[in-house]
Amino acid sequence: APRGIPAKAPRDADAALPTRRCVVATGIPARATSAVLASARAAAPLPASLAHVKRARASARTKGTTEVVVKLASEGASASARGDAESDAAVRADVLERHADVIASVVYADVPAEGPEDRETWEKACAIWPVSLTAPAERETETPSDEEAAYFRKWTKQACEGAKMSGNCAIIVDPARDVEIARGVDESATHPLRHAVIAAVDLAAKRDVAMYPEKEHVEALIEARRMEKLERDALEIAGVGDDAKKRKREVQTKGSAMTEIMGRPYLCTGYDVFLAREPCIMCAMGLVHSRLKRVVFAVCDNINGALSGPSGIRRLHGVRSLNHHYSVFSFDAEEI
Repeated sequence: APRGIPAKAPRDADAALPTRRCVVATGIPARATSAVLASARAAAPLPASLAHVKRARASARTKGTTEVVVKLASEGASASARGDAESDAAVRADVLERHADVIASVVYADVPAEGPEDRETWEKACAIWPVSLTAPAERETETPSDEEAAYFRKWTKQACEGAKMSGNCAIIVDPARDVEIARGVDESATHPLRHAVIAAVDLAAKRDVAMYPEKEHVEALIEARRMEKLERDALEIAGVGDDAKKRKREVQTKGSAMTEIMGRPYLCTGYDVFLAREPCIMCAMGLVHSRLKRVVFAVCDNINGALSGPSGIRRLHGVRSLNHHYSVFSFDAEEI
């Protein structure tokens, strides 16, 4: 039976939590913590992936003092945390020099790299550095019904058959009608970007153009939208008032109705794609932009695959910052 691949890789309960190294200012009197914290946030904001990390904590070594995360350690960080901090001009001027009288020392410290989603992991993470408990990235992957499993198997088997001569095959299917929309095979021997997924999405787009010729007013509508955006940008540069903000909301509302106005769906919205082999990062991202509903493949790719590896870009459907997320399923090769 097909198995769902969750957006986050399961973690061994006994394994150490992954961490990121940071530069930390220590020995800060409690009364000065807010000022140092504000300067650090302005000079060196932490990436969104570390939004769960609290930037200050009480010092366990000196009562009445705190420690503040100044910045993420540089790649190939130097032996000196202070040297690392001073290499950033903004940090040097706005944090180290401005608050030199209250910072006792600058050291390296590790912080949890991922936001904990359960209390047990949260407690383990807080033993490293204080963090917030985050909401689960997704609901549990649903188990396909017997009917869906048979549907998955039928099309995945066809993708495997189609891959025998090329290495991989991608078949885009409309699940509502159980009809093939487009099929692509790996053509990277003739062009490095023509992987099976890219070829299939390209054919699906050409099919849309042929089936849904653009209405005469669409080009004019797109030009009007472009002019509205330019006008909105000019208002924002001049200083956005209440009227401009209202206009911005109205323009965004018009944009949300674009699909209805154009009279055709957006690319592969609501479709499923079946592959012989797990897609690479480029192809997995192409499927995000194409708005596929489900991705099903037969063979995992432990080297270049982007959906079954560790969390992050090797498990792309779990990256929260993306504006679309699809469900992922895989078969054991011998089941096909």
